[in-house]
Amino acid sequence: MGARAWLQRLVDRIRGTPEERLDPEEARNLFQSRYHALRLLLAANTRALDDMATMEQAVIEGSPIGMTFVRSHSTEVGVNVFKMVRNLDILAPEKYTLLFDRLHQIQGRIDAELATVPAPEDAPPVLMMSQVRRKHLDVAGTKMANLGEIAGSVGLTVPDGFVVTTAAYRRLITANDLRTEIERLLQAYQSEELDELFVLSSRLQQLILTAEVPPDIADAIEAAVDAIHPAPDGTFAMRSSALGEDAAGVSFAGQYESLLNVRRSHLVDSYLEVIASTYTPQAMRYRMRRGLRDDQVAMSVGCLEMISARSGGVVFSGNPGDDRDRNISISSTWGLPKAIVDGRFASDLIVVRRGGVPEITSREIGDKQQRFICHPREGVRRAEVPDEMRRRSSISDDEALEIADAALRLEAHFGTPVDVEWAINENNELVILQCRPLTQSCGVADRSPPPDAPEPVIRGGVNASPGAAAGQVHWVRRDADALSFRRGSVLTLCQPLPRWAAILDRAAAVVAEEGGVAGHLATVARELSVPAILGAGPLDALENGAEVTVVATGRAVFAGGGVGWLVVTRTR
Repeated sequence: MGARAWLQRLVDRIRGTPEERLDPEEARNLFQSRYHALRLLLAANTRALDDMATMEQAVIEGSPIGMTFVRSHSTEVGVNVFKMVRNLDILAPEKYTLLFDRLHQIQGRIDAELATVPAPEDAPPVLMMSQVRRKHLDVAGTKMANLGEIAGSVGLTVPDGFVVTTAAYRRLITANDLRTEIERLLQAYQSEELDELFVLSSRLQQLILTAEVPPDIADAIEAAVDAIHPAPDGTFAMRSSALGEDAAGVSFAGQYESLLNVRRSHLVDSYLEVIASTYTPQAMRYRMRRGLRDDQVAMSVGCLEMISARSGGVVFSGNPGDDRDRNISISSTWGLPKAIVDGRFASDLIVVRRGGVPEITSREIGDKQQRFICHPREGVRRAEVPDEMRRRSSISDDEALEIADAALRLEAHFGTPVDVEWAINENNELVILQCRPLTQSCGVADRSPPPDAPEPVIRGGVNASPGAAAGQVHWVRRDADALSFRRGSVLTLCQPLPRWAAILDRAAAVVAEEGGVAGHLATVARELSVPAILGAGPLDALENGAEVTVVATGRAVFAGGGVGWLVVTRTR
């Protein structure tokens, strides 16, 4: 029955004979209940169709698919179809009850089919990177599986190292009897309040950090280190590689922990820190937003030789803000690429035109006052950039073209535009640190203000995520500010750190003094379709509580919640 026909029947019932007629209050409650059920039914139908389309697209593209992907999307389809049947039963009581039995039968057949494929629990606790390919998605996570594929099949240089697999993660959880307590705490959390999420996050992370790594896993880590770097002074990068991380549309960019320049003696403790980051507030909020269950994100950890970078950055094989623009953009800075992905400091932006002979078409040199460097005692620390280097390009033209060529090779191999983190080591060699599908926004019309538009209070920066939205300014400089963040406000920042993604789904828009399109927060903003202007410079004109309109595509912020020439269509 269509919505119109159902509504007409309800009206007819209200207008029926006196004996059949509902009193106004009863009629109002019935209408509200069934209208709510109809909305939930339509929403569940949309989500089920989206999941089925995602699965179908993965098959069409021919990309490697882990069983975690199959199981998670099958479960999500089943859950949403159940919601459809339940709400259909509310709309027409007792008329569709047979659908519950039929759904149970279909789900049983699906579960039986999935049970024929072994789960990854039987994998070894450690895999050397030389062994890892994309077929190891379920045991190495997408990030490390991609990196192994790059070295083994594309032929680009990646750091040597190994992966502590998802089998080791599950063994850690089981050996410390943590699953029951984790599930109890997660099930007890029913609130949308951020302070309760932060408390839950702290408890869950503490469970992991106080756990004991089983001896066989610790021994496997030590043996793997001996196999690649027996020198006692060798240092490593410990990188998260959770199931689903770095997948198309669900990058988890910056939501988990990565630890840099870790000494050999600290590897096991650092392994626990990365595992514990499964439950950072931003990662948990991201999973809730994406409808991902806790058991869908088992964590593997990449342990890679630390690259002491002369220069580092991120390259996109397309424009993240406009999928019609296929030019290659390179964000680069002195030192480690952490400065760019964390949205900390100024950087250079180089655009390379693809097709025929690649050519540099533009170069914007940032005032790079600080950088991140490896330190023998302090791990990674900030350092001042010498005056003579601040306004100098952090990579040469030849290096820019080499980086662009690597991005094109990776795009051709993976069959999609890519987002690549890279470094140039002290020997001037290009090393690929990470590669994931590029999150792009559809091309949108230019929203630059017309000549007679009011003067913006903020102009400039970069369009990190296109769109426009209005809301009240809410400055967030520390956790206490985040806890009081109200839905529909404009998230206003000095630095767009990845941690603030915990409140990003509540924001109407984002404006930040620093950062750029290559930062982790910018990636998540594009995934959530939250308009964002980053690197806008001093935001002293934006006072807490002031109503503003953010036009990310026009790189401008206007006073007031309504701008005459602009139609703001976003609602959050």
